[in-house]
Amino acid sequence: GIKLSKLRAFFKENIKAIGEVKFVVSKRFIDEETGEPIPFKLIAISARRDGELRENCYRMNKFNQPEFDAEKYMRNFAAAGVVEPDLRNQELQDNYGVKSAEDLISIMLTAGEFNSLTAKLQEIGGFKTPQKMVEEAKN
Repeated sequence: GIKLSKLRAFFKENIKAIGEVKFVVSKRFIDEETGEPIPFKLIAISARRDGELRENCYRMNKFNQPEFDAEKYMRNFAAAGVVEPDLRNQELQDNYGVKSAEDLISIMLTAGEFNSLTAKLQEIGGFKTPQKMVEEAKN
């Protein structure tokens, strides 16, 4: 087995924190003072939280069988990983005419921006992109 000293490396207080990651999702959100694009602040999503997000994305299909709604999951995943801007802010939601963080993120970003955001969140969370898997296989 693992020696106690090595086992302690797995204790939650000893794990290296991922922390917040700044990422420019779009060049369309400009800081009025600097004229620079405003980065979003992102966090890694825990396996437990990801499971909760997935659980809430099943619906019954026309054959009365559970079906996974991948689009809903990606909206939930994106909203859960964004710390800033505050997607739960009522004023921001009202400005876009939506009532949830998930709807807000999907309406305020273009399709390409949304894909870049979710790819970055997956990277932060340790998911391997197909491109990264190919690179690792070559080495």
